[in-house]
Amino acid sequence: EQLGLGAHNETSNKLEQELVEKRSEIEDLKAKLSTYDRTKQVLVAKLHEVETVLKKEIDQRDQARAQISSDKKVIAYLDGRTHELEISLNAMEIMKTEIEMELVKVKEEAKLLKTTNKRIQAERKFLSEEVKSLRLQLSQAQQDSRNLVGEKGNPF
Repeated sequence: EQLGLGAHNETSNKLEQELVEKRSEIEDLKAKLSTYDRTKQVLVAKLHEVETVLKKEIDQRDQARAQISSDKKVIAYLDGRTHELEISLNAMEIMKTEIEMELVKVKEEAKLLKTTNKRIQAERKFLSEEVKSLRLQLSQAQQDSRNLVGEKGNPF
């Protein structure tokens, strides 16, 4: 019996030793599980932070793309408007050149008219003086003629 009891004690000691080892393993596993759980929580929090930052960056990228698209439309409109204004400017420059040429012609015509007007005034003055002279000569001739008729009709 003692043999049996010794074997039983030995088996009991072995089992107790295994139980202690198993409890120690369980405690180690619980500690590891707790560490893993905390690590998981930290990683999940970091993941949420990264997701938030990524979402903000995606939103900013989308806003930048929208702004770029809007800017391209504005630039295209301004380019078109600039082209229209350049065409208008060219047309106005042509009109300006034509008007300047017409102005030169008008100035030349005005100068010619002024010269012609001065010549006509000079001729009018000359003719007016000539008419006065001729009237005076006519008056003198009429007077001389009357004097001659009066002398002939009046025999001394």
